[in-house]
Amino acid sequence: MKKFKLKSTLSLVVLSGLLISSVNAHPSMPLFEELNLSESQKHSLKAMRADSKENRSLIKAKRVEIKNLMQAGNIDAAAELAASMASDRVYKRSERMNEIKSILSPEQLATLKEGKGERTKHHAKNIFKKLRALDLTEAQKAQLKALKPQLKAGKEAAKAKRKEVINLAKAGNIDSAANLAADNARAMVYKRAELFQQLKGVLTEEQLQKLKNTKPKFRS
Repeated sequence: MKKFKLKSTLSLVVLSGLLISSVNAHPSMPLFEELNLSESQKHSLKAMRADSKENRSLIKAKRVEIKNLMQAGNIDAAAELAASMASDRVYKRSERMNEIKSILSPEQLATLKEGKGERTKHHAKNIFKKLRALDLTEAQKAQLKALKPQLKAGKEAAKAKRKEVINLAKAGNIDSAANLAADNARAMVYKRAELFQQLKGVLTEEQLQKLKNTKPKFRS
């Protein structure tokens, strides 16, 4: 579990999601109270919330499509769809930030940036946490343990690339950020496919099926 620093543009977008959710929640929510929104601002944010909800449904459907393509062995198609999703996400975030800036006052934006309201936490799903639920033998545990350094290195590389995407977006280089996000997502699909091939040499068919039924997330 990781807390993100809230001084970047994209962190402001994450917090804006909380803000949009809060407009339909109880008025005592800290973020809602702290920004002291006008009725007009609440109305504008409600409209954004409806659009965000529709976008989340589309993303969920595409994630299922990527999962199905990978399970069917169509790795190239899955990689291109993941890349397209990641690129679109960068543009959507940029649009959302511009909308938020047009709704909130400079003082409200500063309060949101400072993170005085509710902070969000991202829960990174760990492949080894999923594997522990598969009733592994001691031999399997030893084989999977040998894969850990490789996976850790991949995780650190992905983290660095996500940071690069954020920095590009902060600098206003949205096209470059979108292209890099697409490249990262494409590479992630191939890495997942490679990992699954390695796991096939370790796990039983029943264990592999259980692992397939988990829901992967593709981050930009």
